[in-house]
Amino acid sequence: MLERAVKAGLKRSKTLAFISLLLFAELQAHGQSLDATFQWMQNTAPRSTYFASRNAYGCQTDQIRSIAHRGCSVTIQEYDEQCRDKKTLSYSITFNLGDLDPNAVEANASRLVPSEGSVLIQTTDNRSLIEETFSSSGPSKFDFQAFWFESPSYAQRFARAMKHAITLCGGKPSTF
Repeated sequence: MLERAVKAGLKRSKTLAFISLLLFAELQAHGQSLDATFQWMQNTAPRSTYFASRNAYGCQTDQIRSIAHRGCSVTIQEYDEQCRDKKTLSYSITFNLGDLDPNAVEANASRLVPSEGSVLIQTTDNRSLIEETFSSSGPSKFDFQAFWFESPSYAQRFARAMKHAITLCGGKPSTF
């Protein structure tokens, strides 16, 4: 009787060990941690970010200076340079990844001009929770934010990383 109980216990232990191994492998397959994801974004985005466009000032250049996160709270520092008068504006974009809709992250978004190299993020249910603060004025709140990169393929990679980070932070799809 004791021998039978020991064999049954060993069988259960092996089964539990196998299930634990499968769960661990599944967690690893879902990708990088939030810290690893942001480390990649911090290491690659400032070198990949550059957007030049024509506007009322002749042209404009945008560049991400830094990406920082504290848990799921994100701050992105950018600057714009107006070509005609060489005016430089610094600003920060602050948001919580849990407030974003993972299904609304879009690379090379056709509704943006130019669309090539762009990444669009949007809040769940279009709530104005993304804060943009310029060095010369107070904060404004929006329900979306766009970033531009030199390469459409990098924009796709950045969008995938952003969507992964949003999912890790519990971001929910919009209701409709």
